[in-house]
Amino acid sequence: MQQPLPEAGTPPAHLYAGKCGLCHEPFHPQTHTYIGWKKVIPRMEQNAEAHGITEFLSGDEKASILAYLEKHARKGF
Repeated sequence: MQQPLPEAGTPPAHLYAGKCGLCHEPFHPQTHTYIGWKKVIPRMEQNAEAHGITEFLSGDEKASILAYLEKHARKGF
């Protein structure tokens, strides 16, 4: 079982879980470093588009999710 998301119940955690949980269980933020997440998010946007999910993330949603992931990502490179 995966550990709970940090700050579960907050708007950023809900947004992350909702958007990043459309196709799979959302990964815990410490799965990647922030640099890693910055590479993952565009790939997930492409995957969503390939599955017919248009306008997957607005600019504000993407910024909010990246800020959430930056705060809770694994430290290091």
